[in-house]
Amino acid sequence: MKSVEATPLNNTNQPRYVVDSMFGTVARKLRILGFDTYYSSCLRDDDVIRMGLEQSRTVITGDRELFFRSVNKKIPAVLLHSGNDLQNMGNILKSHSKMLRFNQSLARCPKCNGVLTKSPKEKIKEKVKDNVFNTYEIFYECKDCSNVYWMGTHVTEIECWIEKLNDVISSNFK
Repeated sequence: MKSVEATPLNNTNQPRYVVDSMFGTVARKLRILGFDTYYSSCLRDDDVIRMGLEQSRTVITGDRELFFRSVNKKIPAVLLHSGNDLQNMGNILKSHSKMLRFNQSLARCPKCNGVLTKSPKEKIKEKVKDNVFNTYEIFYECKDCSNVYWMGTHVTEIECWIEKLNDVISSNFK
């Protein structure tokens, strides 16, 4: 396991992030946990800095130069060294004081970061396969990209992953 260097996270109840192009899977996982997380594979360092400043976002990066540029501009930043998403997420959220839980109604769209809203089943009929429509009752739709989500079997995997993440975070306090 490699170390992480970090400046303090934003002082808001729920930090907001801008993730550089090296950590797309980390961005998706932060979104699933409900964190407002901007990510684009085409994001330039200057754009990351600008978003950190203008939108009060914590910069997540594996680029030492970008990390130090952020810190010099007083932007909260986390420098990741690991190729392991679990370790990286633990390092980003290590100052998170409460246990993380999966809550579909708080999750954001993992693809575009849009807000998810509960959608009437009849409204999404044409957007999902028949077996999904017939199996599930509750659906969420992204306000921005219109992707549809439901509490499928993958939720168990997400919950198990979050348990492991909570273990990593709590080990940071020992």
